[in-house]
Amino acid sequence: MARRRLVLRRCLLIAYGGLLLAGSALRLHGLRPPEILVIPPDLIAHAACYGLLAVLACRALQPRPGRLAGRAAAGVALAVAYGAALEGVQAGLAYRTASGWDVLANGVGAAFGGLVWWSLARRRGRGRESGRRGGGEDPEILGVDQLQMGQHEVAP
Repeated sequence: MARRRLVLRRCLLIAYGGLLLAGSALRLHGLRPPEILVIPPDLIAHAACYGLLAVLACRALQPRPGRLAGRAAAGVALAVAYGAALEGVQAGLAYRTASGWDVLANGVGAAFGGLVWWSLARRRGRGRESGRRGGGEDPEILGVDQLQMGQHEVAP
């Protein structure tokens, strides 16, 4: 069950990454949102998209006991690297331009997404340990390999 969930999370991450790639390569004629905010709306969209990418990456990485911060950092790094790579793709397209501001917005959004995931995962793990959510240990915090080897039992 935990392995299937991990595979589904990885498939979701790959599908979302494909959507970002497709969106980065599309020719967008005249689709610039109005600048009514202090921060341009396209930068807010970049931050939101890469924040979600970081959350999906954190959830798709192999769980290890006591390694939530490392998993969050890896998810953020993956999202930032992917965003920078897509900006590189855009630089090679005649009808798109790469922007350092977009890379910065991607990084800010990814960091925020990783922080949100880390804080929620930590809180969820604490709730499981104290028995507030049904007792037992959280399979997301335990490694999938430990669950399969029967080293830990998980309450139903």
